[in-house]
Amino acid sequence: MITLDEYDRAQKILGRKGKPRMLGHQFAYTRLMKCVCGSGITAHERFRKICPDCHFKYNAQKNESCPKCKTEAPEKTWYICYYHCSKINDPNCKQPYITEKDLESQIDKVLASIHLPEEFVTWTLNQLRKAHEEESQGRQVIDNSLGSSLIAVKKKLDNLLSKYLSEVNSKGELISDEEYKHQKELLLEEKHGLEEQLDGANGQQENWLETAERVFHFATNARYWFNEGTLEQKRAIVQAIGLNLTLDDKLLRCDLLKPFESIQKGAEMLKDEVQRIEPKNKIGTAIQSSYTEYTNPIWGDRRDSNPRPSVPQTEALPTELRPPSGDNY
Repeated sequence: MITLDEYDRAQKILGRKGKPRMLGHQFAYTRLMKCVCGSGITAHERFRKICPDCHFKYNAQKNESCPKCKTEAPEKTWYICYYHCSKINDPNCKQPYITEKDLESQIDKVLASIHLPEEFVTWTLNQLRKAHEEESQGRQVIDNSLGSSLIAVKKKLDNLLSKYLSEVNSKGELISDEEYKHQKELLLEEKHGLEEQLDGANGQQENWLETAERVFHFATNARYWFNEGTLEQKRAIVQAIGLNLTLDDKLLRCDLLKPFESIQKGAEMLKDEVQRIEPKNKIGTAIQSSYTEYTNPIWGDRRDSNPRPSVPQTEALPTELRPPSGDNY
């Protein structure tokens, strides 16, 4: 358990007023996890005082004095928050509760598992930028080819229209209405296909590098954000790290998203002193491949020059990172 003063400090860090002891509030991690039985996870909080005379523990919200010996309530109040199965799917579920402190400790361990040394992050991002530059050069050749094909198709459309509207075709002697319509549809389909290839290829090329930078930025700073963030930001971070969050016998289980899974494996390899001698090519290549395949840039803004990363603004996060409606350590 934590003392009232510690609780109040935590409330201020979370962006809420101190000493909200008689009021309910939104719990940080409800509606984000499920019990192993399939039910949702709910929470409740308790405010307790301990009688200095008889040592009886009682509800601080309902009693001004010890209900057992009537001694005046001490100043110190103890706060504890529990998460447990809602038993909606299984009324007989016997899964034990877990305190918020223990739950956050497990979340912190997950965030710690995807943290990489700054030196390695800098090296990897430099390698990714070099790969991106090489890809850009190759992409330019492809773009030129697609662009030439697109120009040729547009020219065919213009020629087709000129032919159809020419005086010598006034009676459809060169090209009938039906034939014109058919050829135009084929050329427009080809034109749209080329335009999609150009737009899609260029967008993917930019997105994978941006995604890589954001994922690394998130992985590097997530622990700091988690410990310093507001309630909504904590929820967003928990949502961001993985899917299928489940509580099973007080243990939090989740499936890390692919980029974080690759980073976690790389971080494990870096713990080996032997790997530290020459880890970069092997680990960096493995991590890089996950970014080129994962093209949804849903992570926070890039890191600025401030060595203490700023906490992300919840309203600025994409839908995937926002709480649902209804180190640098």
